Amino acid sequence: MSKQPGHGDDALSDRLTLVPIESVSWAKGLKGRHCPEGEVEKIVALTMTMRRLALRLSARAHAQPSALPESIARLINPAVEKAREDFRMIADGLTKVFREGSSRVPIPSAKAARESFRNALQEVRSQNLLAGQSLESVASYLSLAHRLDVIADDLEICRDQTSSLALEHYWDDYSL
Repeated sequence: MSKQPGHGDDALSDRLTLVPIESVSWAKGLKGRHCPEGEVEKIVALTMTMRRLALRLSARAHAQPSALPESIARLINPAVEKAREDFRMIADGLTKVFREGSSRVPIPSAKAARESFRNALQEVRSQNLLAGQSLESVASYLSLAHRLDVIADDLEICRDQTSSLALEHYWDDYSL
């Protein structure tokens, strides 16, 4: 049996840092002469998405998943590692946007990682590698597939929400 892929999401969680619920109240307090109400609503929505993502990553980092059989892990691990690296690059891009105060900073997409992982999942199915596996192994496989898909969704939403902000118009007026 191989080490469970997908474990180590705590590194991504560290990049996003846990977003406290108080940040929603803080974001709502941005309403003012340079931060229009529509922009505040976008920041609140982004804050909620980041909070949900951080909570999921934190829960994942503390979970003790069962290992996948070597035949499955051999196909899945490279795609999981690519997804991790792509997810880290997205988190770094999001961080850079707020450090620079510009929503024009390019943020990578999770689409390539998602496609690579889905191809690996399809290969497992095509080779019928789940046949004869224990319920625990199948559940671990399905859990990993779901987890990576959910993380990719949340990161894409964060990416889109961040890109829609007009930070340049009010960044110097607030210490975000």
